[in-house]
Amino acid sequence: MIIDYLKITFGIIIAVLVQYFFIDKVDFGPFIKPFPYLLSMLFLNFERNKFAQLGFAFFAGFLMDLLHLSYGIHTASCVAMLFFKIKAEENVLNTESIILQGSHQLTAAFKGFRFYFFYFTVLIGIHHLVFFTLDFYKWSQFFSIIFAAAISTLATFLFIHLIRTYIIKR
Repeated sequence: MIIDYLKITFGIIIAVLVQYFFIDKVDFGPFIKPFPYLLSMLFLNFERNKFAQLGFAFFAGFLMDLLHLSYGIHTASCVAMLFFKIKAEENVLNTESIILQGSHQLTAAFKGFRFYFFYFTVLIGIHHLVFFTLDFYKWSQFFSIIFAAAISTLATFLFIHLIRTYIIKR
């Protein structure tokens, strides 16, 4: 069990470092900020302790805040996203049937790509809404927050889906 937690911690550190040293150095435009490091938290096993999942989210956000000097924006966003992920697993997903099928994470094969896309874009959207609300910190920028969150959510989902499909599967 401790080995599993060390693997997850190491994976989060690698994902955050890749995010900081590679993804953040590419200019995608003024409103597009993909965060593929969320992959390390979105695909945590269903059986994982809920408090441990929130702890991993706090750890990943805290590392991003340390690297970006952003005073808790990433931490609040990651914890909010994982909180809603845990609630969605309890109320929306039938995790027992997914586990019985031999998987410990939600895949596109379970209920189809449409559900997979909707589920993960909602979770990523929650992260981005919290992040951009705290980043812009002005209600006069409401439409900029919504636009940046929507565009960045789609870009992040695309990154995560490509990484999950073509890199991790191999």
